Amino acid sequence: MSDLPPFNVTTSRERSLVVQTEGGHEMPRGKKFTAEQIIGKLREAEVGLAQGKTVPEVVRKLGVTEQTHYRWKREYGSRCRGS
Repeated sequence: MSDLPPFNVTTSRERSLVVQTEGGHEMPRGKKFTAEQIIGKLREAEVGLAQGKTVPEVVRKLGVTEQTHYRWKREYGSRCRGS
């Protein structure tokens, strides 16, 4: 007999790589948006902020966290302003 676990057992690391969607389906954690979608969301955020909304209000409307917003701004901000 082998010391390997049964085939259908997942490790905690494997479980942390997927999330359950509202429909009950599993999808990989992260990478939910394409670069084009991220740039569009950053532009929406800029408009909201220019209208006097706060960052928490803007990110709630976009459906992302503040941490994600600031990470996207750091990674994609130059592409967003370049247009």
